Amino acid sequence: MIRRAAPWLLAGVVLVLVGRQAAGIDWREVGAALRELPAAALLAAAAAGLAGHAVFACYDLVGRRVVAHRATRARTWGIAAVSYALNLNLGALVGGVAVRLRLYARAGVPAAQAGQVVAVAMAGNWLGWAGLAAAALCLAD
Repeated sequence: MIRRAAPWLLAGVVLVLVGRQAAGIDWREVGAALRELPAAALLAAAAAGLAGHAVFACYDLVGRRVVAHRATRARTWGIAAVSYALNLNLGALVGGVAVRLRLYARAGVPAAQAGQVVAVAMAGNWLGWAGLAAAALCLAD
């Protein structure tokens, strides 16, 4: 019974917390600030955000290739994209790992293979950041 109720309880707590945060925002001011921005800037920001999600989701495609699990490329990419969005909003353990493992399990990927895909994706992500840091240090005065 607790297993069935816990997710609903957690969802209720999250909704209450989000509602409390949203109540403290002056939405008219937010709308006015958005209207002051050029449309090209908003489109560029949206494109950059979509590109970032697409690139991050590709890490799981690399993991799929390394591990050779049977989920389709489209399903793998979708799992990674959803997990990345949740990772940005709920944190790495919830979005980056827990949700991803659950979604891979629903796709029929064994837990060990799903864990390997997550490990490859995380390693690829951090190696990319390390490469950017190294490049920045080499180019810095």
